[in-house]
Amino acid sequence: MAAGESYYRSETNGSCSIITLLPILNDKQWADIEKVGSEIVEHLGNASSPRFLVDLTPLSYMGSAMVALIVRLYKAVNSRNGQMVVVNQHELVFEVLKLAGLTKLWTIVDSREKGFAALGVKPGAMAAGGAPANDNLVLGAGVIGVIGSIIGLALQFASHPVVPRKVALVIEFAFAFLGFVSGTMMLVNQAGTRRNVGIALLGICLLVVLGGILAAPEPTAPAGGLSAATPAAPGPAPAVADKQSDVAATKPAATTSASTSNKSATSAQTAATANGSSGRNRKDK
Repeated sequence: MAAGESYYRSETNGSCSIITLLPILNDKQWADIEKVGSEIVEHLGNASSPRFLVDLTPLSYMGSAMVALIVRLYKAVNSRNGQMVVVNQHELVFEVLKLAGLTKLWTIVDSREKGFAALGVKPGAMAAGGAPANDNLVLGAGVIGVIGSIIGLALQFASHPVVPRKVALVIEFAFAFLGFVSGTMMLVNQAGTRRNVGIALLGICLLVVLGGILAAPEPTAPAGGLSAATPAAPGPAPAVADKQSDVAATKPAATTSASTSNKSATSAQTAATANGSSGRNRKDK
């Protein structure tokens, strides 16, 4: 890839050469744009067919240096008795070309299909020298990224979680990243409605990520877990207490029984003493 191809895309469709100018080229100095123009003219000189399509759809505006670049490309194609068609979808770009008097000189259409028809080229598979030219794939990836990130956010807020919260967060971030990349590509490389769609993709993915980080519900304790109000399970202490109570209850009973026995023994001894005294008195008589 040539150094200047970061400012444009080079493709071929059968016998037709396609150059797509990117918005970043608008911000370059005149000398840099001249250098890019020299690269494109060299590329056209090596092309086998003089049919040439300039795609300006990524541009939302263009300065005088860009107009001079396209005029230079037109002269290079015209010198080979070729054809050039310009594809443009933005009204402001069309007004610049109209003020320069180029709308009467060039064939300007609003889609590549119409451009191929004007050049007599049958649309087919693209062979790109840089990034892929099928912008529908980028748009589809962006839509998938947005939908997937929203699903990941919904999984985070589900009352009955289907997956762990960390897994839902990974799903959300992965799809949001896909949406970010696609939205950025559309913002940089597209114009008009598609550029606005890219901005929308970026905004939605950003809101989803912020929502997932800032408003995520706190993890709740398991339903079967013990709470502070749940009484502790009874331990062996009550059984020990019962045994101590039984021992304490047994001691008074034993003391009472012993006291009764002592009283009986004392009574018996007294009676025996009395009987002995009575017998001695009879003998004396």
